[in-house]
Formats: sequence, C-alpha cells, structure tokens
Amino acid sequence: MVISFTVLFQRLASQLRRLEQSQGALRLTKEEAEQARALAEETNRQHLEAQRIGKIGHWYADEATQSSTWSPQMFELVGIPPKPALSAEEARSFIHPDDIAAFMEARQRAIITRTTMRIENRWVRADGETRWVNIELRPKHGAAGEYLGVFGTSQDITDRRRAEEQLIDAIEAISEGFVLFDRDDRYRLTNTKYREMYPELADMFVPGTPYEKMLRTGIARQSWVIEDDPEEWIRQEVEWHRTASGARERRLTDGRRTRLTVPHTHGGGIVGIRTDITELRRSEEALKAAQQQLSDAIESISEGFVLFDREDRYVLTNSNYRRLYSGIADPSVRGASFESVMRAKIASAVHKFGAQRAEAGR
Repeated sequence: MVISFTVLFQRLASQLRRLEQSQGALRLTKEEAEQARALAEETNRQHLEAQRIGKIGHWYADEATQSSTWSPQMFELVGIPPKPALSAEEARSFIHPDDIAAFMEARQRAIITRTTMRIENRWVRADGETRWVNIELRPKHGAAGEYLGVFGTSQDITDRRRAEEQLIDAIEAISEGFVLFDRDDRYRLTNTKYREMYPELADMFVPGTPYEKMLRTGIARQSWVIEDDPEEWIRQEVEWHRTASGARERRLTDGRRTRLTVPHTHGGGIVGIRTDITELRRSEEALKAAQQQLSDAIESISEGFVLFDREDRYVLTNSNYRRLYSGIADPSVRGASFESVMRAKIASAVHKFGAQRAEAGR
C-alpha cells in the first residue's frame, strides 16, 4: 500500500499536535500539583504558626509502636530539641509526678468510652520550670473496632492559671462570701468565706453546677427558712438571680441571716456577695427592745414628759404630754425644733404671755 507524502505529513502533524497537547496537559498537571503542594505547605505553615501563637501543640501516641510523634510546638513547650519520635515513657516523663495518675485515668476513660476527654495538669520542662497544660485526648479505632492510638492537643495555659490564682487571692481577701456564676447561671468559683457560710452545700461547689440545683439541694437539706411554696420560692430566686434586681435577705435554719446581692459582670456572669448580717439584726432587735422599754417607762410617768436632743430638736414624748398640748400635736414630731414647738404653742394660745405681762404690771 502506497501512502502519499501529503498523507504521511498530515498524520505526523496530527501526532505532533497530540504530543504537544499531552505535554501541555502534563505541564498543567504539574503546575496544579505544585500549586497544591505549595498551598498545603503554606496551610501547614500557617497552622503551625497559629499553634505557636496559641501555645498549642499536637501529638499522636501509636499503640502498636508504643511511641509518640510531636509537632514543633510540643518540643517548645517542654524545652527540648525536636526529634522524629519519643517513646511512650519519654513522652510521659514531662508530666508532673503528682498529675500522672489523673492523666492516665483520663486517657483510659477516653479509650473505653471512645469520646474526647479533657484534663488540665502540670508539665515540668527540661529546665525545671512547671507549666500548666490543657490536654485534649481523642482515641483512634480501626474499622474492626481495635484501638490504634490517641491523638492529642496540648495548650500551655500557665498565664491563664496564674491570672486565676491572682483572682482567687483577691477574692480570698474579701471579708464577705464571694461566688461567681457564668452567663448560664452555672457555678464557677467561690472563696473560703462563702464555703464557710454554707458548709452543708460543699459538694455543690463544683464548676458547672446550676444555681437552681444548688437551691433545690439547699431546700432538701433544710438550709433556709422558707415560708412560701418551695417551687414558687425557687422560681422567684432564680429570676432574681438572673436579673440582679436589688438585694435580698435570707434566713438560715440555724438562726443566721445573710444579705445577698448579685451584680452582673460585663460578660454576663453573675457575682454573688453574701454578707452575714446576723449580729446587725440582733443589734437592731436589741435596740428596738430597748426603745420599747424606754417608751414603756416614760408612759408610766404621770406627768407630761418630752425629750429634746443636743440640737434642741424633738425626740419623743409620752401620751400625758400630748394630752396637755393636744392642740399642737403636729409640730411635736421627731426632728421639730424647740423654737417651732414654742411658736406653735403661742399661736395656739396654749401660752398667753401677754396676759402674764399685764398681771405682773399691776
């Protein structure tokens, strides 16, 4: 079969075009692969930079090899040079000796329940410095359900813990009971004075406990004197707690009285201030009793009795005095000056000074 030069040339040109197209597609594929690689590297770089800024590292503990691989931030956290892998024993060696048991318990619970667990514990750096770390543990399981390992993140929260310790020191210095609830009305922290005021509720002072649950527990343990329906009392107390509507006074079954105020924070949290006013109320009651005794004593006097203070202002009188000057009852009120009382007497003709002067002149 004879093929003309023209046909042969056309076939060759067609093959060259297909080759060029293939090469173009290959170049495009390489460019796309390079872009994807560069994007992945940049994403990873940004991810690591974000971890560095946030003081967060990640790691994976492989069950089969009994080794851990760490991100760069993990090595910065403990202050050692990076290495490809660490043995399980070496990885755990940085955990504070007193916190290892709690860490292992959280790890085991995560594996058994197949859920993410979180725990805060102390790590000891290579230079001996102790840092607080928030750890998140996520177990990995295979298709058949077999345990493969744990993926974890560790964040240095030392600054936050120090700030919390400073806050605790500050609230411990407050003479009143102090308690803090979050915006969802759940318990966060309190000072020693508050716990001393409510020792029967000590087991309720756990972060996350709802305020309503604390009230219900207090009712069950007869902490307060409640004269109304308990459910209605709880409803009113919860509403008051969330709206911060003024101060309240609460009677305790052991005879104490407390004054409650609940200012809110800018973030929506609720600060509770509890002041023991037992002695104040006792003093007020004693003063009221003494005043009543004094009132009873002057009432027993057969003559009219009136008492003015050092500023010559009316304080009190007995009923005999008021009967003698019934026409000037209104001026004879607490705080009225002696002069105003005398002028009222003259105006009411109780005292007739003109007649007395005329008698004296005869």
